[in-house]
Amino acid sequence: MTSAAQPSELGPYTPVSDALVLAAMDRAQRHNPNGYDYGVLWSRLVEHLGFIHAPATTFKLRPQLSRLRAAGLVEHHKARGYTVWRLTSDGRKQLAKARRKREDLRLPESPQHRLWREARATAAG
Repeated sequence: MTSAAQPSELGPYTPVSDALVLAAMDRAQRHNPNGYDYGVLWSRLVEHLGFIHAPATTFKLRPQLSRLRAAGLVEHHKARGYTVWRLTSDGRKQLAKARRKREDLRLPESPQHRLWREARATAAG
């Protein structure tokens, strides 16, 4: 959750666990219209974590992703000229292990749900 006034709003970067990054990447992949194995853009991953996409967020979050990549839990590749990130099979296993241990993997509202909520509020207003 972010420290913003509403839990659904994007906020500044705050440190998160590796397991939460894996959970956010998993959800972002599942919500990807190009398919689960395609991968996700950096900006989408940041949004699924509930952070504002800003240089400071990238500066603070990128080393954590680099560590997860070095551990073989995530990977990135080029797709249609963009760098996309995705979980590896080891990353999915690590996430499943965190879920079995009942680690706190609560994510903020997804970008899709945020858009739907805002559209309904605009239509009702």
